[in-house]
Amino acid sequence: CDLYIREKCLRDDMDNFYWSADLLITLYHKYLCPMEEHGEASAPLLREALEIIREMMWEWVRDQSVLADAEFAISRTWYIWNSENHHIQRFSTCWGFLGILAEREEFARKILQDGYELREHLNAWTSYAKEWIRERARKGMFVETSNGSYNSETLKGVILFYEYGQDQELRSLAGKLLDLYWALWAQEQLGGVRGGGKSRVYPVRGLTGKDVFWRLSWY
Repeated sequence: CDLYIREKCLRDDMDNFYWSADLLITLYHKYLCPMEEHGEASAPLLREALEIIREMMWEWVRDQSVLADAEFAISRTWYIWNSENHHIQRFSTCWGFLGILAEREEFARKILQDGYELREHLNAWTSYAKEWIRERARKGMFVETSNGSYNSETLKGVILFYEYGQDQELRSLAGKLLDLYWALWAQEQLGGVRGGGKSRVYPVRGLTGKDVFWRLSWY
């Protein structure tokens, strides 16, 4: 986190920072936040870690989250930034960081670079995420069709919505989309090898048998 605060070029690199942001969000919710709430965060190193994590989240989200990007009345969520998995990794990271910071008095009323309050951004991305889920279910799932690598990066954003959404409708929709994805996977696989149409699948690596979803199906 200290590195990303110092090195903005790394923090804003689309092939770097947010690829592991879901792990940081999970670490915070499952371990660090409960320890803090139960008074176990008094140790200097843990307190310092929590402070620097939240500071890094703020430094990233204040210029990476743009309220206009959460528009869906015209786009129906199909204006995609860079590529599909990058798009959801980016906006689910915004949503996850904003949700954490909104619970903190020192951050909740802060103004982001586009002039809107932090909580306004959180509400906008929550609404956007719900519509994004509905549209994927309506239109036959993902642009990166049945992709054994990129779909895992896309679904981790949906898992964040399901695990940590305060909005119950968002959690319900996210759970249903996960159910739908795995139902389609089950129908199209034989012995863990998925048939059917695919897109953005690289030769050799993506066409020679069992992919990450075969391993995930064990869980």
